[in-house]
Amino acid sequence: MTKQTAVQSLIATPILDAIQKLNPASTDEQRTALEQSLREIGQVNDIITAHNGAFVLDGRDLLAACQAVGIEPRIRDLGELADDEMAAYAHHGNAMRKELPPGARALMAAARATRTRGSNQHDAAAAPTIAQAAADAGVSSDSVLRAKTVAASGCDALITKVAEGAIPVSVAEKLVKASKGDAALIERMVESGIGRVQRELYKDEVLKPKRERAKQLVASNPIAAHQLNDFAEGSFQVIQADFPWRYSESSDGMADPCHHYPTMSLNEIKAMPIGRLAAEDSVFFMWCVNAMLPEALDVMKHFGFEYVHNIVWAKDSHVIGNGAVISCHEMLLVGRRGLALHQPRVKKIPSWHATEGQRFAHSEKPAWFSEQIDRVYGDCTKLELFARAPRAGWTTWGNELVLPDAPNLETVTSNVDEEASNDKTFEQAI
Repeated sequence: MTKQTAVQSLIATPILDAIQKLNPASTDEQRTALEQSLREIGQVNDIITAHNGAFVLDGRDLLAACQAVGIEPRIRDLGELADDEMAAYAHHGNAMRKELPPGARALMAAARATRTRGSNQHDAAAAPTIAQAAADAGVSSDSVLRAKTVAASGCDALITKVAEGAIPVSVAEKLVKASKGDAALIERMVESGIGRVQRELYKDEVLKPKRERAKQLVASNPIAAHQLNDFAEGSFQVIQADFPWRYSESSDGMADPCHHYPTMSLNEIKAMPIGRLAAEDSVFFMWCVNAMLPEALDVMKHFGFEYVHNIVWAKDSHVIGNGAVISCHEMLLVGRRGLALHQPRVKKIPSWHATEGQRFAHSEKPAWFSEQIDRVYGDCTKLELFARAPRAGWTTWGNELVLPDAPNLETVTSNVDEEASNDKTFEQAI
């Protein structure tokens, strides 16, 4: 075998190709040091080949260094070997002897673990199972399965990043799945940054339909406003409202309401005719998030109600903000105008309600609260503002619509896009 023949036939089988590609190339400093060592003390280790020199299993850098300094390489040929046997030797010679990143070892194991269910496990030439290959490489079976997904993507840039240890194999698998098999998209993620491309996809796939929903809501404003102003003064003794508060400081992620519907500023909420619609003797139930409590009390006073109590909704879900307290409850504030309306003998509403194991859509509230109000104020005229659906015994208005002076469509979509640019959902996931 000539030296040139060995160099030209470094890789000749798919499995061997996959393994040897993952073996990181030596740096310039390492190559220089190897060549200097050959000049001073000669070749110490053999170059390992198979099939009479047709395949170089171990010692590619050493072979190149021998050629560079002009000495005849010392070669030990292992003879006729099956592809799996050559792959196993190359794996042990490269992955196990050298300190390769876990991703590279997982990819090498994935290349070896090609045995299918039902194959002869006693055949010495049979490929190892995933568990066997994982154990040989010192990685988990899950890592090998993920590496198989990454290798099957066909994206050389991503495979290289994993082999170099720049991207964990678990993250690489997420990229492949997020791309839905689009190798060009994976390449873009690797080149432009994972977070940036994922955010673009998030905006297109998740926020686009929400912008369309916002467009529908804004278009309905004039109709909704007309309907509300048609009610006579003092029409309602009980009013419940779940305002679409606009937070003073937008939060990251999907928790912010602007991802789900057009929000309203404090002045827009105060412009609603609630004070005119409320009867002289009336009660006002107003949902309030913790961050907006001072503003909510101001709104209640503006409409002519005196704050008297609140009912707490204790939720399973929670929001982690920038402060020291985790928010896992909302409050239904209670305000009164004039004389009390409830009957003395009627059992009063508890000030606490917990929902365990129940899931609710964004801004959706448990029916329990309206049912309690119904029980205590059953004969009163009742209005629910920003209702999600009709409710027996109530005049329901809004169905998530906003009122006069609501932001136009450009403002709504601009707010949504701005929030999306700060979204941390993907970064937290990885």
